[in-house]
Amino acid sequence: MEHVPNPVRFKCTFCRNVFKTRSDLERHIGTHTTERPYPCQTCGSRCTSHTTLRAHERTHLERSIRTTFRCQFCPSTFLHNSTKWKHVKASHENRRYPCNICDKVYMASNDLKRHVISKHSNMSSPPNSCGKCEYKSWSKHELTVHVRRVHDGVKNCECYFCGKRFFRFAQLVEHSRRIHTLEK
Repeated sequence: MEHVPNPVRFKCTFCRNVFKTRSDLERHIGTHTTERPYPCQTCGSRCTSHTTLRAHERTHLERSIRTTFRCQFCPSTFLHNSTKWKHVKASHENRRYPCNICDKVYMASNDLKRHVISKHSNMSSPPNSCGKCEYKSWSKHELTVHVRRVHDGVKNCECYFCGKRFFRFAQLVEHSRRIHTLEK
């Protein structure tokens, strides 16, 4: 695909970005919209693409049968190889992303980008605003979380053991780990 004279490229209809695969384009489209058309059949959480849905669904598998990726430097394990490598870079290679404007330092480049947009943007007000109240945000993700929490009241994730409900699956996992399995 890289070396053919006219490789097939998938163009984003919202911006000028071009992608090698349809799944890369699907993942990217989610950065422009808050649409999450792929629901998880287990917990109801919604994803922006088939790829992210499949990755999410692995979190529901029993620990004994799901594939994990072990850090070669410490006992940590991860559900995704990409998460393992982010951990290695941040924790073991001491890779950091400093802000060129202030003294903040981040472990992930996405966190630095988010910081620069929200703290050092030349815009006078945040570009993302809620259609139901006066809330404004520098981040589309924060706006989506706001709408789900404040206006939709969606608590899709229910604890199997005690019935407590959570907005995000990660909150449910943390609750189960701390309260019910007593893992550290």
